Amino acid sequence: MTSAEPSGENLEQLVDLLLSEVAPDDPTQLRQGLRAVYAAYQNQQRMMDRLIRVSDRYQTIERNHGISSQSHYKRKMHQLEKLVRISDSYQGMMQDLNARLHQLSISDELTGLPNRRYGVDQLEKAASFACRSGGSLTLGIVDIDLFKRVNDTYGHLVGDMVIREIAKVLHSNLRTSDTCARWGGEEFLILLPATPHQAAEPLFDRLRKAVQSLPLGIHQQGLSASVSIGFTDYRSEEPIHLALHRADEALYEAKALGRNCVHYGA
Repeated sequence: MTSAEPSGENLEQLVDLLLSEVAPDDPTQLRQGLRAVYAAYQNQQRMMDRLIRVSDRYQTIERNHGISSQSHYKRKMHQLEKLVRISDSYQGMMQDLNARLHQLSISDELTGLPNRRYGVDQLEKAASFACRSGGSLTLGIVDIDLFKRVNDTYGHLVGDMVIREIAKVLHSNLRTSDTCARWGGEEFLILLPATPHQAAEPLFDRLRKAVQSLPLGIHQQGLSASVSIGFTDYRSEEPIHLALHRADEALYEAKALGRNCVHYGA
């Protein structure tokens, strides 16, 4: 057997070679063979160690990559959930804001009643329904008597208080199907669906009396409140401005009759 180390050969083959070539009584050859076997063993051990290190490093990389991917996924999911919550909150805020803006756009700031814009819209809808159904519709315009005198004598703050209190009285004495809108200044529009003018007259007179007996200090210091009301019925298929004109003319007649009264415009 040669003294060169047969590196790279299989360890089992080296052992078989040693057993077949080495004489039992020759220690030199035995030592050389053992060195060769041990060298081959060391080479294989080093290779095995290297493979183990490579495998461990690969597994660590894969594990870290998996952890990193999972962490990245969780982080993205958390960000997405946060964005969804923010989006839901934003949409809720926008819905609330839109609802509030819509309410402001149809409400009178001083009285809380529907404003003129809403009143016109409701009048158009009620007139359209009356045309389709063949039903009746009565509309009236309520005006606070001598309101300029109230402002000139007691000031605009008292004038605003009078408008607010009369608005409450008008609203509280109407049916849920009726509409009371602030028409402008000291005027109010009243809509009475499915109500002919004959049935509407006593209702308007009840409103007039309720205002006349209005409490809460309005009668103090010589201050009193009354209203004049002109009303008419809507005629099928006519433009709504014609019905409003008749109600307005009826209001002027009520004023001419001495105020604090109700007058029908035919």
